Amino acid sequence: GHGLRIGSIMMPGMLGFPESLNTTLLYPHDPARAAALMKEAGVTRARVTFTWPSGAYYATLPVDRLAQKLRADLAKVGIELQLQPVQESVFLPYFRAGKPQTILAYWFPDFLDPDNWTILVNGLINRRFHWQSPEALKIVTEAKATADGRRREGLYERYNRLLAAPDAPYVFLVQPSNVIAAREDVLNVRYHSLYSLEIDSLRRK
Repeated sequence: GHGLRIGSIMMPGMLGFPESLNTTLLYPHDPARAAALMKEAGVTRARVTFTWPSGAYYATLPVDRLAQKLRADLAKVGIELQLQPVQESVFLPYFRAGKPQTILAYWFPDFLDPDNWTILVNGLINRRFHWQSPEALKIVTEAKATADGRRREGLYERYNRLLAAPDAPYVFLVQPSNVIAAREDVLNVRYHSLYSLEIDSLRRK
């Protein structure tokens, strides 16, 4: 219950990624359709090496647990994930070199503007997957250059749709929530949207 399913890279509610678009882009749980697609591809079983930073947490979500969940789910349709957890110090250079077959990773934004999520097409991340989308790159380049809010919104909506398209190398899963417990005698407990507890605002009753 401490998370939200997402259909693209951005947080639902951001400019260019309204809640309605997130709902539209969500992957439906349809094992029969998955099995049919495997059959259509001429594959009965597939084996894929699956790498992730072991011991990492995405907010309150243990990445190790999510990897096990994905393995169990995909096994039901004939896809075997060969689990390859590695230390984060090993994972990052391995990922940056574009070597993993399949990975599980997470992203924390540096600032809350849609431009910060364009790394999936501007050469920083997509090159690691040996993938390019000239259309998406053109869209985000135009969005970055315009000051027209409505224009930016429409462009980023198109961008999110392209990221969720079947030919993109990404599968978006979840936006976890941070959970903070505080005593009753502590006031002004606030968590900033960039993942920092505002300690300077805390007060005792």
